[in-house]
Amino acid sequence: MSKRIFALIFLGWRFFLHFLKKLSPFHPRQGIEAYRANYEAEGLTTLSAPERAAFPSFEKCVACDACVHAYFGPGRPYSPLQATPRDLALCLSRSMPDYPSARQVVEGWTGLDRFEAVCPRGVNLRGIVALMKRHLETYDRSAADRRR
Repeated sequence: MSKRIFALIFLGWRFFLHFLKKLSPFHPRQGIEAYRANYEAEGLTTLSAPERAAFPSFEKCVACDACVHAYFGPGRPYSPLQATPRDLALCLSRSMPDYPSARQVVEGWTGLDRFEAVCPRGVNLRGIVALMKRHLETYDRSAADRRR
């Protein structure tokens, strides 16, 4: 029981010091700028308010393969090595530092309207492509700045 009391007293003391530090005018506050500086090398980029609002429409994909069947028709045989619209929709399930490896999936997509039309969940593929391209451009710029 004495260990528990000691632990609670220690925890209360640390909380008091933490709270005091937050109120102190001598303790520099670190905000989003410090976060960005710390994680910029890992390729983390920020989401704008419209992107954040549109994110639920991007994450609707349940990998049902309806778009894959529309993609591989009679004139195009199935190839598991080829990127499909489903791969495009699932790009956002990657963590942000892994976005550059999704570059080959994102590049070169046109005519996404027909895949959006067959999607039973209504995944916004054009929005995903625009979001991923913006984040890849931001990542490329920050990587170029780091190399200088």
